[in-house]
Amino acid sequence: MALVMAQGVCRRGAVLPLYITAVTSFAMAANCPKAQEPLLWKATTSAGATAYILGTYALPFSVVEPLPSVVEEALGCADIAFFELACSTSKGGGLDNYFDHCKAYPISDDRDAIALRLSPQEVADVQGAVRNLLTKAPAGCTDVAAKLREVVKQLPDSNFRETLQELYLTAIRAMDPQGCELVNGNGALQSFEDALRNKLTGRPIWGLRDLNTECARHQGNTVEEDKALAGRMVAEFNDIDWLLNVTSGQKAMAEIVRCGDISRLANLKEEMVHLPWLRTRNLNQTNAILAHSIGKAVLENAGQTVLAVVELQHIAEIPGVGGLLGMLTGMDYQVQRVVGSSGCQPSAVNARPGAKELDECVVPVFQKQPESCTKLRENFTKLLGNDTDYGRVKSNDDCERCVNDTVACTCAEDWSNTTDFQKLCEETVVDGVHGQVLAMDLTRNPGSKREGRSQAAKTVRELFQHCYATTCDSQLLEEVALRQWYRHDRTLMLGQVVLHEPGVVVSYGGETRLRSGIPSPFGGGTWSWWSWLLAGLFVAISIALLLVCFRLPKRKTAKRSFGGRGRRDVSTSGSERFSGAPPGEMMYQENYEELKPLAAGLSSPATPPRMASYPQEPAVQGHQAWQQQQQYQQQQQQQQYEPYQ
Repeated sequence: MALVMAQGVCRRGAVLPLYITAVTSFAMAANCPKAQEPLLWKATTSAGATAYILGTYALPFSVVEPLPSVVEEALGCADIAFFELACSTSKGGGLDNYFDHCKAYPISDDRDAIALRLSPQEVADVQGAVRNLLTKAPAGCTDVAAKLREVVKQLPDSNFRETLQELYLTAIRAMDPQGCELVNGNGALQSFEDALRNKLTGRPIWGLRDLNTECARHQGNTVEEDKALAGRMVAEFNDIDWLLNVTSGQKAMAEIVRCGDISRLANLKEEMVHLPWLRTRNLNQTNAILAHSIGKAVLENAGQTVLAVVELQHIAEIPGVGGLLGMLTGMDYQVQRVVGSSGCQPSAVNARPGAKELDECVVPVFQKQPESCTKLRENFTKLLGNDTDYGRVKSNDDCERCVNDTVACTCAEDWSNTTDFQKLCEETVVDGVHGQVLAMDLTRNPGSKREGRSQAAKTVRELFQHCYATTCDSQLLEEVALRQWYRHDRTLMLGQVVLHEPGVVVSYGGETRLRSGIPSPFGGGTWSWWSWLLAGLFVAISIALLLVCFRLPKRKTAKRSFGGRGRRDVSTSGSERFSGAPPGEMMYQENYEELKPLAAGLSSPATPPRMASYPQEPAVQGHQAWQQQQQYQQQQQQQQYEPYQ
């Protein structure tokens, strides 16, 4: 289903309302049980804002075309579109290898493989159950089934780290004939969603939910939850009626999309409750996120017609589930189904970039850096021109040895002749904001208990140095840099990115210090010899003054109470400085130690300048950090939408 929203638009002297359009495409096929009607709703607020809602499902476009005229009309009126994810997951959609890391257990876990979580007998039972399922796979799923058979062979291997949840999802997909068509086509067949995206060419497309919410669908569970899932897989995959019901249920979804009979989905959910995306908790959480994001999209794009495209299951009114339409009603929308022309005005937008065109497919939804951050990056890039090194020289043979070693190691790149680059950066000013140079550390497999060239924990310090505005959100920069790394490096299963001042060594098990100098007595950095000399002189003078004061005769004066004045509370603003944990370490502990990697995840930060040169060789390290930062954001977002659950 797709969702179209238009907010008070002034065109040719007329003020048009805001729309949220929910549409499902369905061909006027003769096999529909009753006359088809578009799954299109118009939602209007008391203030006059209006929205349309349109829905999709994972099907080949050929199954649902041609689109009804009202759907084509809504697509033509949209000035800006919001799909569930900003970019397509199809080949060439802009996400590349991003989701690969979501399908593996975090390597920092002592039990990071199915073989280490289940007993040998449980593993054998799961293998037998999946093989039985594959004997009932539809004819069109032979390729998917063949690949799954190879995966099943690897389950007893402790080096096979794909999650049991991902195995479960893959097995269910092997029972979906329409879904298999898309996989077998290797991109030759166009999906329903991609067809809608193509019809919106020239208009910006953004996302309603963060990549972390999708990643969480594939991520690993606790050991206890995996054992329970293994038991369910054995029971379900050995039940012939259950297997046949999966295939028939997926076919029924195609008919619902094609014919527009949304009422069938409520009954179908009871029969297909096994599907993760139809489970009550998942629907409640996702629907709440979508409703919130739709409202935000409308507010941030006032005066434009907004098209929001969501999957079919979010629109249906299902017992026990807070449906998207119902949530919009609770947000002061009056919701009505549309069967005729909406009367919206065709969009005049024809060449505005969206997430894919701006290379922001992995940027968290509705997360933006300050305008000065973006402007300074653009201006500084122009100043550098083709000379991105600007005289700087980077070298260190130790890093070449480290990245090829089979055990955990850390190395640092040596930068020289950096004065001119730093001066140019600091003297670049945009809107009163100047630049600062930050170094970037990358860690592959942080916390790994394994050995091996690709599995041991390895850190390369100061692999990059970039110029950022002082107003940039460093956590956003770190998050998006990590996401871009996941996107470009399919071998990266867990990583971390840390930004800091050049020359500062961020130690995750100890203090932060400069490469030269003596650690600060407060534990928050390092002091040079000159600083220590001044400090020593200050202490000596202070002691001398105290001795003089004690030798002065006492004076009788009235007692005064100073209360708390003169005391400095450093429990907040000064916590990092005086706790001995540097900013980088604090971030590492929060995201890595306290939060289980890949447990949830929602939104995050923005990309660092010139991160196009991501390491394509083992020289760079960083996988788990991304997962940790994602979980933190997911947990925050899930708490935010808790009332809907």
